[in-house]
Amino acid sequence: MSTRRFLVSLALLGVVGLVAGTDCTSEVIDALLAGSGGGSNEPEPGPPAEPPGPEPTFPRVRISVEYTASSGDRVRGNFVIELNDELAPISTANFLKYLDAGFYDNTVFHRADSGLGVVQGGGFVVDEERMEEPEEEEDEFKSQPLKLKPVLYDPIENEDINGQRNLRGSVGVARTADPDSGTSQWYVNTRDNLGLDPTGAARGYAVFGQVVGGLSIVDEIQALPVEARDDLLNVPVHTVLLLTAERI
Repeated sequence: MSTRRFLVSLALLGVVGLVAGTDCTSEVIDALLAGSGGGSNEPEPGPPAEPPGPEPTFPRVRISVEYTASSGDRVRGNFVIELNDELAPISTANFLKYLDAGFYDNTVFHRADSGLGVVQGGGFVVDEERMEEPEEEEDEFKSQPLKLKPVLYDPIENEDINGQRNLRGSVGVARTADPDSGTSQWYVNTRDNLGLDPTGAARGYAVFGQVVGGLSIVDEIQALPVEARDDLLNVPVHTVLLLTAERI
C-alpha cells in the first residue's frame, strides 16, 4: 500500500472511531458540520434584488391629418410623436404650449420636400379670404391659398447640441438662418438627414421627438405631388390638413 493510501485510510478510521465512540452519532455529525461552516460551500442567501425601476416615460401626442390620396379620395390618418423632454426640454415645452393652446388644429403641412426628405408644418393655414368658389366638379382642396399664422410666443433657444440626430422619423424645430429663431413650425425627417446636425463650423436643427407610430402616413404625405405657391416651394397640390394635435 502506498503512503498516500495509508494516510487516507487512517483519516477515515479516525472519523469513524470518533463517531462510533459516542451514543449520539447524528449529534456529533451535526456538531462537526456546524463547526466546519455547515458542510456546504454555498453562500448564505442575500436580500432579494431590488426590482428594476420603471422605464422613463415621455410625453406623446397624436397628429390627425386629412389629405388627398393618389386615388383622388380624401383620406384621414394619424401618427404619434414621442417628445424627449429630457434632452430637449425647451423645444418640447414650446411645442406643448402651442399644442395646448390649440394652435396646430386646422393648420396645414405646407412643405413636402422629397429632395431634402422632410415634411413640415405648424405655421400656415388656408387663407379663407382669398378662397374662390370652385367650379363644378373642381377639387376644392386643390391649390388653396395659404397664409402664415401669427405665432403666440417668443422664439426659443436652439437645442441642436443635445445628442439627438436628424435620423428618419425624428422630429425637429424648423427655423430661419438665425439659430435661435424657432417658434411654432416643426418637421419630420423622412430619411436620415445628418446634414441638419450641428458641426464644428455650423449650428444644426434641434431634434426633440420621434415618430413612434404611423410613419407610413408621413411617407404618404411626402410622396404627394407638389407645386410652388404663395412664395413657398414644395407645397402639396392638394391641401394636407392637420386636423388636431392632442396629448395621449
